Amino acid sequence: MRLMCLMLGALILLSGVISAQPKIDADCTNRELDTAETLLQDAQDLIAEDDLEGALDLIAEAQELLEDCSGRPEATPTRAPTDTPEPRAEFGGGDFEIADVGTQTFTSDDGQYSFEYPESWFVAVDLGERTLVANTLDASLNALDSPPSPERGDLWIYIAPVDMGRVRNLSSFLETTMANLFPDNETTDAIEFEIEGPDGRRDIRRVAFSDVEDLDVRIMLVELGDGWFGAFYIYARDTEIDGFMPEILVVASTFARE
Repeated sequence: MRLMCLMLGALILLSGVISAQPKIDADCTNRELDTAETLLQDAQDLIAEDDLEGALDLIAEAQELLEDCSGRPEATPTRAPTDTPEPRAEFGGGDFEIADVGTQTFTSDDGQYSFEYPESWFVAVDLGERTLVANTLDASLNALDSPPSPERGDLWIYIAPVDMGRVRNLSSFLETTMANLFPDNETTDAIEFEIEGPDGRRDIRRVAFSDVEDLDVRIMLVELGDGWFGAFYIYARDTEIDGFMPEILVVASTFARE
């Protein structure tokens, strides 16, 4: 159990690598987009040299350029409806359903795992032992803060596959893990449900999550098979995180180990 906690705990360490060009569907010229991409690539190089302050300056410059040329208000994430959606007939995620949205595919650099995520989200970046996905540019920047503090509309997730072996009672396992990871914080009782995986009804996977009170953090485990689980460290305001769950479950339902 201690080893599993250490493996999960390692995922919460923040890593500041933002290396993808943002998704802009407005009036930016190719030259402006190329300039922004170069700024982000230069920021990645500075991060590799441990110059976080310089990297943040370049990222902010890229953000200002894109906001100016796009001629539109700050991007906001696709949100779940205000009304609680109807759960799926047989395999609903509690009060959540999997969002019906366009997606794009992420594959880890080593080809060991892949998943789909909403095409409206800003970025997915391989950080080595884990992957960062963020719904907006601002969220990807706020993920660099220490300690991280989501602002309104922010969502970012650290994701990694973890070999946990056989887990008979997922809720109990998660609650014990949470108590070890966050000994000084109150955590909520685990909520467990089932969703369909990439192979549909032949691939029913268990999901469980628990929240860390006062930290805007939700930890979620997704069963992948053969003792492997997807570990999700989800950062969003506690008043907004449930609204993001249908889109988060898009990732959970498509997560696959190769």
